[in-house]
Amino acid sequence: MIHRLACLTMVLVLAGCGEKPAPVDPTVFTIDGRSVPRSRLDEYFAANLLELPGETPGDPADGNVARSRVFDNFIDEELLLLEAERRGVAVSEREVDARIEQLLRLVGDDQPEDLSRMRNPARCEIMIQKLRAAVSFAEVTVTEREIDRYLEQHRAEMLPDSRAVLRFLTLKDEAEANRIRLEILRTGMDFAEAVEVFSADPSRTGPLELDLEILPEEVSRSLQRLQPGEVSRPVVFHGQTYLFALRSRGSAMGWSESELRERARREVLRGGTREVLDGLIARLREETTLVVNLEDLPFQYIPDR
Repeated sequence: MIHRLACLTMVLVLAGCGEKPAPVDPTVFTIDGRSVPRSRLDEYFAANLLELPGETPGDPADGNVARSRVFDNFIDEELLLLEAERRGVAVSEREVDARIEQLLRLVGDDQPEDLSRMRNPARCEIMIQKLRAAVSFAEVTVTEREIDRYLEQHRAEMLPDSRAVLRFLTLKDEAEANRIRLEILRTGMDFAEAVEVFSADPSRTGPLELDLEILPEEVSRSLQRLQPGEVSRPVVFHGQTYLFALRSRGSAMGWSESELRERARREVLRGGTREVLDGLIARLREETTLVVNLEDLPFQYIPDR
């Protein structure tokens, strides 16, 4: 979601005249007096700042634009989390454990360096999912006519199945991932060979057959447009850096009409839910006091005009 800040009541707090020591974890903004620290923003950037339009290497201006739009999205998610809390949305420790287990299974890492760092992002993700489900159930309906219209407009786009067979490499950091990806592209090295050469444990790198739609959005976004044989750009997720290679993608040519209609229904429902959430965020912006500390942002903020 990319939202304009023009309709958001934003108080921009500028640095004072006198010098003062910077806090260890400065507050980047507050929502109705609740502080959001820089560490939360850094965590969000690490997961969401890859492969964005305008993120041109070596162009600081474009980099600031991309970071500004991701920062806008971060604010939107914090507003949704606050609304979820107001509505009494609860997440149990068991739900957090289950989500972390699912994520670790998807990436083939059963011994992460710091499991505790995954708990808060997982909890926030579940809270927003529950809020989205509640909004969808209460305010969004899908009619047969809407399904017919969607199929008329998008039937051809629905043929590629979301199921795919992937292999992946877990690497030290984004720089190493970029270096290895370029080596693969330059030499034409098969990804399976790259796994044998660069992976500390090739047996834990796939291949995996899975549905791309169940992956976290920051991962699936990087994989949706991959074609068989292609290697993704580096994907940073919960502090780990990955390269993915698409081996094959399924086909929906054998789908029945009822299966296509169900898929169309889900897409219409997703679109309706997104519209309702956008309206909810617009209302929250109008009703919420947001204070952004520009001097504590790790980039130059550029408004979305």
